[in-house]
Amino acid sequence: MIYIFCALYHEAEPLIREYGLKKKTDETCFPVFFDEEENILLTVTGCGMNAAAAAVMRICTKRTPQPEDFLVNIGTCAWISCGEHGVYVPDDSGYQSKKKIYLCKKITEHVTGRTFYPDILYRHPFTEAEIITGAVAYCVKDRMKFIKKYETSAKNSVSDSFLYDMEASAVYQSGAYFFGPHQMSFLKIVTDDGNVQNMSAEVLRQSVEGVVAKISHYLDELVKIGEMKRSQYEKKASEVSEFAQRLSTDMHCSAVMRASVEQQLKYASLAGIDYQGVISEMYQSGKLPCRDKREGKRCFEELGRKLL
Repeated sequence: MIYIFCALYHEAEPLIREYGLKKKTDETCFPVFFDEEENILLTVTGCGMNAAAAAVMRICTKRTPQPEDFLVNIGTCAWISCGEHGVYVPDDSGYQSKKKIYLCKKITEHVTGRTFYPDILYRHPFTEAEIITGAVAYCVKDRMKFIKKYETSAKNSVSDSFLYDMEASAVYQSGAYFFGPHQMSFLKIVTDDGNVQNMSAEVLRQSVEGVVAKISHYLDELVKIGEMKRSQYEKKASEVSEFAQRLSTDMHCSAVMRASVEQQLKYASLAGIDYQGVISEMYQSGKLPCRDKREGKRCFEELGRKLL
């Protein structure tokens, strides 16, 4: 499943329409939308770090994400350029940064100075950028203050600039309780440079709508990757179950010991321990199969020591 978090409904609306999402009626704290195939769960968090953190914790606690799931934070942001032209410096393609979508490779929390790095493992069509998350909306009059603080980092980036939003660092920190860095993505669409006089709900909606095809293609790829991972996990689980059944029989295990053997093998599988090699060695040495329950108990204890 893809857990999508958007700050505002107008940012989420194009995605809701694109996937035909329906509103969940049993969620009262935040607006939540889902598709019938249960591939996507979209939550509108509200604006700011506190709201974003609360929404991620609420949703992920109610429905614990699995290793094959992904978190995607999608929203709009401001653009801060260190270039001499100030803002919206054209990229190599000649397009300006406004309404362009970026995948965040580094997140800095302005208040604490902490930095976070989502792992970008999968191929994607986006330009990568760094983003600053602040507690208040960015205003163009603060541009020089931000440039002074983050200029070194921005100068090292390809675009000589960085993005600014109010949710990314909070989503990352809350999401880290449930997802690995390789499971989290942050997609941001530039709408302004701190001059927000012309900002409106319609501008936000159109900004996301203009890149919704790119976003949906990326999300569809994540769904496919998730399905492949789920298939691999199910295959591993089946192998573990078969090994546990054979081992329990050969060790004359009680029901309690059988359950413990399966748990130990599951742990070993998740931890990357070669449990099959350990068990094969016990068979080759003649310790398995056991003649009776007494021998079985000794082998059970030895297996536990070797795996844990």
